[in-house]
Amino acid sequence: MFLPALARFVPGRIQSSARSFHDVLALPRARSVAVSSLVARLPKGMVPLAMVLLLHQVTGSYALAGLTAALVAAGDAASTPLQGRLIDRVGRGWVLIPTAAVHVTAVAALLLLARAHGPAWALAASAGVAGIGMPPVSGSIKAVWPQLTAPGRVAEAYTIESLLQQVVFLAGPLLVALLAGTSGPAAALACSAGMVLAGNIWFTAATAGLAGRAAGRPRSGTARWGRDARILVGCTLMQGLIFGALPVGLAAVTAAARLPSLAGVLQAATTVGGLTGTFALAVTASRPGYVRVTTAFAVALVPAAVLATAPSAPVLAALGASLAAAGLFVTPVAAVSYVLMERAASPAHRTEAFAWLSTGLAVGTAAGSGLAGLLAGWAGPAAALAVGPAAAGLSALLGTLLRGAGHRTARRHSPSPPVFRQRIRRQAGRCRITMIAAASRNAEAASSQPSSIAWKAWYRLPGW
Repeated sequence: MFLPALARFVPGRIQSSARSFHDVLALPRARSVAVSSLVARLPKGMVPLAMVLLLHQVTGSYALAGLTAALVAAGDAASTPLQGRLIDRVGRGWVLIPTAAVHVTAVAALLLLARAHGPAWALAASAGVAGIGMPPVSGSIKAVWPQLTAPGRVAEAYTIESLLQQVVFLAGPLLVALLAGTSGPAAALACSAGMVLAGNIWFTAATAGLAGRAAGRPRSGTARWGRDARILVGCTLMQGLIFGALPVGLAAVTAAARLPSLAGVLQAATTVGGLTGTFALAVTASRPGYVRVTTAFAVALVPAAVLATAPSAPVLAALGASLAAAGLFVTPVAAVSYVLMERAASPAHRTEAFAWLSTGLAVGTAAGSGLAGLLAGWAGPAAALAVGPAAAGLSALLGTLLRGAGHRTARRHSPSPPVFRQRIRRQAGRCRITMIAAASRNAEAASSQPSSIAWKAWYRLPGW
């Protein structure tokens, strides 16, 4: 009874989602903004793998290769919030293109040092600067989507955004594998640097004319960090633990099953599930909806940890199916968190708020990798994969503390005090003129009344 109903519902839901996404991308400039952001962000999925392949080829050391990849991630995570704050203050073009130039320069220096077999400290320093110079395109486009779409379409726009992020981390490593296999890892790293520069120039041009920064300098009374914004960053950090622990746990379980080459296939199953969930699931963008979908994600991750207790070839097949089912919730969780952050953050700090989401995800991913590695060595692959449901459950629990992110407050759309005062003054001026004219017309009836009526009209205005 349930399965036939599900079989009828899912295709209809996919068609409805596809139509909604088509309508959003058909809006003026939406398609060029989406494609340019994808080109600018693909290097995030390319640089770590390309750098590891290049430096291991040159130095023969996985330790140095892993260190440089970690420094790229650390530099990116540390600099993204500051870059987002600068974008809110001075605009996208003044931040994205210069930081892209810094990244390209650092990658060029690393390529030259690798070719000359330069010292390890210089290679590591170049990698760190390359991470610092990674432009915050993810935070920028999340702040741009509400300007491109109507208020009723923001949820669909953020679902497209989460889909684009899935494509980045799926297509980036595949592109590196293709380029490294045909031209070498140095060509893959150089290609990624070129895409950073070209993609950011294209993205800046595609978003030209849109509000690159909040109107006016943020006032001191404006809350940069609301309670809900902090909670959402914490939830995203918890979810980062999942994505950091998953590759380590899968590598451990496939090695225990004597099929280590299947680790990448199992991880791809999660991505495929995420792509499917973009079209198949609909979640209400509210606090209860966020808690429900995060809780469902935690429950869906439990079978993977249970199956990892007895690794074997048949178990790996079942593990892949369970991960694909869990992946259905990845995109909805991300999309709802974007909508809630857009509502929770003040417009003057929106890019910075989304940049902190990216930083929280990066920090959580790094911590999840380290924690899963310790657990896999101490208690086996099942303990490493148990990080996933535990972290998702904590994220759902933290999400219950959200208060006002499910709706906009009236104050968000009220005019700012200077604008309000200007409107009152204009209305007061019209009122004064009207009352003085009326008093003048009655001057013949009572010669002492015009001045009295005029001054009463002046003083009885509210606020004067």
